[in-house]
Amino acid sequence: MNQVTEMLRLAPGATEGDAVTRLSTLFEMMNRAKGFREAEVLRSTAEQGLLLVLHSWDNLEDWTAFQTSDTKIAFSSSRPAFLYNFVPCGMNWKLEDAAGNGEGAFVRREVIRESLEPRSEADATSSRTFVYQDYEPSLAGAMLRLTRMHAPPTQLRVAESCVLADEAYESLNRFAGAPVEAGQSTTAGR
Repeated sequence: MNQVTEMLRLAPGATEGDAVTRLSTLFEMMNRAKGFREAEVLRSTAEQGLLLVLHSWDNLEDWTAFQTSDTKIAFSSSRPAFLYNFVPCGMNWKLEDAAGNGEGAFVRREVIRESLEPRSEADATSSRTFVYQDYEPSLAGAMLRLTRMHAPPTQLRVAESCVLADEAYESLNRFAGAPVEAGQSTTAGR
């Protein structure tokens, strides 16, 4: 699985509602694309106006095909300048390991330069680890851990030298892709 992460900073005067509405339209478009699994918009619990967008695909090739499609290019070019700007955060991550069921309104996002296992603490309802697979030299060899929780984490590891990010986000809109029928691969066209 390919996990796409995008970070958006709202422009002055823009609202989370405006961004969620626009991104919901994008998620609907993604849902018609081959290999799309799910998407979510979350807001930072520490920094007002900072959004995290997560969307997962069967593989990097499916995401790349959608990203370079005429539909996505037209959608991107129609984004109002007053809405949001992108913040570098490392886009493509390959699933390494997963545990849990995915329940909870909060996500802890950790980017760390060390081997990671899914979190298994009592407050973690699910956790996935990923290996970076893009071109940004500052993230070479980094791992991403996304842990879903019912409440935001009480302690973050931002002071450790191997930690590039340890942040908490609250879900604003979660979008599940079309369900897969029994015996059907998720890579089948939709």
